[in-house]
Amino acid sequence: MSTGLSGALRYEWIRLRSLRTTWLLLCAAMVSNGLIALAVTTDMHNGTRSPADPENIISVLTGASGVAPASITALLAGVLGALAGGQDYRHRTMHATLLAVPRRGVLFSAKLTVVTTWAVLFAGASFGTSYAVAVVRLGQNWASTSLSDPSVHRPLLGYLALTVLTAWLGAGLAGIFRRVSAAAFVLVALPLLVEPGVIWLLRRHTGSWVDTLADHLPFTAGQQMINLPGGDGPGNNLVVLGAVAGGLTFLALVAAATALSGAMLISRDS
Repeated sequence: MSTGLSGALRYEWIRLRSLRTTWLLLCAAMVSNGLIALAVTTDMHNGTRSPADPENIISVLTGASGVAPASITALLAGVLGALAGGQDYRHRTMHATLLAVPRRGVLFSAKLTVVTTWAVLFAGASFGTSYAVAVVRLGQNWASTSLSDPSVHRPLLGYLALTVLTAWLGAGLAGIFRRVSAAAFVLVALPLLVEPGVIWLLRRHTGSWVDTLADHLPFTAGQQMINLPGGDGPGNNLVVLGAVAGGLTFLALVAAATALSGAMLISRDS
C-alpha cells in the first residue's frame, strides 16, 4: 500500500470503520442526545420551559452539554479517540502497522485526521438526532425558530470544537499510556470525578484565587465553549471565564497530551 499520507488515511479509516465498537459509540451518542432532547422538549411542551429561550435550545441540541460536568457525545468521541490511538498497543500490532505505514509522523497525522472526521460525525449525528426529536415533539414551530437566533450559533460551534478536542485528547492519552482502557478511564474520570472533587475542596476555602483556579480546570473551562455569556456552567456555577478563554484552557491540555503522544510514537521503539 501507499506509505504516504493518503495511504495512511485510508488505512486508519478502514480500521476504525470496521470496528463494531465505533458504531456502538456513535449509536450511544445519538441515543443519549435523543433521550435528553426528549426530556427537555417534554418540559417545553408542558410549559415548564420556554422553547424560545436560547439556553433551552442549546440544551436540546447539545444534549445539555453546557450545564453537565461533561458532554456525553464529546466523551464518547474521546473514547473512540483512545481506541484509535491505542489499538495497536492493545492488540500488539504496532510492528504490522509500521510495516504498512513506516513514516511515524505520517501515521500519527493520519490517526488525528481520521479521529477528527469521526468526531465531527459524532457531533453532527447527535445534533441531528436531537433536532429531529424536537421537531417531532414540538412541531414546525421549533423547526422554524430554533436556529434563527444568532446567539445559539456560537455555542453550537463550541459543541463541535469540544467534541473534536476531546477525541484528540483520548488519542493522546492512549499514546501516552499505551492502553485503551487506561486512557478511557482517565478521560472519563477527570471531568466526572476528579474535577468535581477538586472544586468541592476548593469551595471550602475563600478567596478570589479559589474561583480563578476552579474556572481554569481543563474540562470545567472547556464546557464553557457551549455556554451562552452569563449562563450557567457545569454544576450551575456562573460562567466567568468565557468561551474563548475556556476553550484555550482546554486546548492547552489537549495540545500537551497530543504533542507528548506524538513525540513518544516518533522517538520510541514500538
